[in-house]
Amino acid sequence: MMKRKLYITLLGLLSTIMTVAVPYCDVRKFSITDGLAANTISDLKQGKDNLMWFSTWNGLSFYDGYKFHTFRDNPDDIDVLSTNRILKIEPSHNNNVWCITYDHQLYVYDTHFCRFFAVGQKFNELFNIDLRVSQVYPMKNGATWFTSEDGKYIIRSVGKTFDERNIELIKVGEKGLRSGNVWYIHQDSHGREWVLTDKGAYVYNSKFPSQLPFKWIRWVGEDVFLATEDGKLAKYDLQNRLTMIPMPEGVTRINELKNTGYQLLLATNLGVIIYNPRTFKFDIINVQSPSQPLAEVKKIYTDDFGMVWAFTDGMGVTLINPKTGQKQWLFADQDNPMDRTTCESNFITQDENKTLWVVPRGGTFSYFDRKAGKLVPYLLRSNSSGNYRIPKITKYVLSDQGILWLTGSHDLTQVVFKYHPYIINKLDVGEDEVFSVNASPDGHIWTGYHNGVIQVLNASYQRIGYLSPSGQIVPQQVNFAETGIYSIHFDIKGRTWIGTNGNGVYLIDKMQVRHFTYDANAPASLPFDKVFDIVADRTGRIWIGTYGGGIAW
Repeated sequence: MMKRKLYITLLGLLSTIMTVAVPYCDVRKFSITDGLAANTISDLKQGKDNLMWFSTWNGLSFYDGYKFHTFRDNPDDIDVLSTNRILKIEPSHNNNVWCITYDHQLYVYDTHFCRFFAVGQKFNELFNIDLRVSQVYPMKNGATWFTSEDGKYIIRSVGKTFDERNIELIKVGEKGLRSGNVWYIHQDSHGREWVLTDKGAYVYNSKFPSQLPFKWIRWVGEDVFLATEDGKLAKYDLQNRLTMIPMPEGVTRINELKNTGYQLLLATNLGVIIYNPRTFKFDIINVQSPSQPLAEVKKIYTDDFGMVWAFTDGMGVTLINPKTGQKQWLFADQDNPMDRTTCESNFITQDENKTLWVVPRGGTFSYFDRKAGKLVPYLLRSNSSGNYRIPKITKYVLSDQGILWLTGSHDLTQVVFKYHPYIINKLDVGEDEVFSVNASPDGHIWTGYHNGVIQVLNASYQRIGYLSPSGQIVPQQVNFAETGIYSIHFDIKGRTWIGTNGNGVYLIDKMQVRHFTYDANAPASLPFDKVFDIVADRTGRIWIGTYGGGIAW
């Protein structure tokens, strides 16, 4: 009975809104007790086959949707790995997994043979080097790039890694490579492979007409846009022509490039800059506000509604409409700091329902209520393990299935985004809690409120009217009883039983209303006037549960 009361009370708390859809998270925490290789997760990636892979300080694991599978060197087996402590992973184009160990040795886990291969050792023997790998970059065309810790060379491999004819060592100073300190390696839609370094861009098997240290690259249509950290912007076309684009005065730093359709977005020291390649026009949007005084934008994100989210080193996050230039500073935090979920980087993502989830700078894990135009803090805690809270996000991946995988100080967390659709009706006059709900035999929904009102809805949740003291349904809001309606029951004879909080029981039978109350002088009367529940057993007998007077029938 108490569970039922709590459930109905929760519905009552929501009855102050008309129609809402509430996002929520189904959170599950994994650890070594669930089969994970270790509780410290160093990296997490999704492969082309949609499997989730996790590198740990005690081996490599993948999750098949049901359980974890772990691979590592065992004490009673032949050692292949220099250490089971894996630092980074990168799934390959053929569903194998590249692994960089804690001492920067290179291995590949072959999912066909179910074993590790010491690829770095093969490279060392082939080129007479001592390779310490920094990063692995698999390309869509099947090529894979490897960068070195010392920055003296990079390696490119195609096809089977052990085929010497398809492995190429490119030293600094050769083939146009000016530096081995690589920021990133990309492949564009035309198949060109871009190596961006601190001393200039290198295009594989092509000459690039500039020594500018481009760090950012973005494709808009057929053109490639490149930007340096110190505020220079250029366009590279299919004719291999590089055209410098004059930036607005005062731009001295570019922190990121994005685009919305054909428009180019730049995170700069002046704020968010929008460049239209068709009109050659720049628009500068200053993100400063009384709550956030910093101008420099460090990260930008575009959502599915074409809106731009800008992060600075200041508090919160700024929402920008790129079409109108309007901006809004947003922030959300938990009342209790122990309920807060923070992030070391600027966390922002969207789920399959187009709900945007974000951790504003200095705030907590939240979702954006687009109708209300505000961030709503969300308490991120697991459904098991004693409501384990997620205090921090250090690394995260949103899978192709729309599942968020994240890790904090320890352990692994899976977050499945879901949606609660609610159709909720308000009273015509005032607001109050709902304490009872039941459906009549004709499909109507009767709702009893704490103030004594009974509202009647049809099967489509449209309001029919209100129950009057005479037992008739009338269009205007009236009180059926003087106290709260705590129970509504329809018996097999078509009668309606209504229990109240202090005013006894009402029975409506063929439009006649009878009233039963407690009478100290009548032993057969109702034992108490506070009626919390009314049910019928298999024989049709009515049982009445009271608060303080026991059960009557």
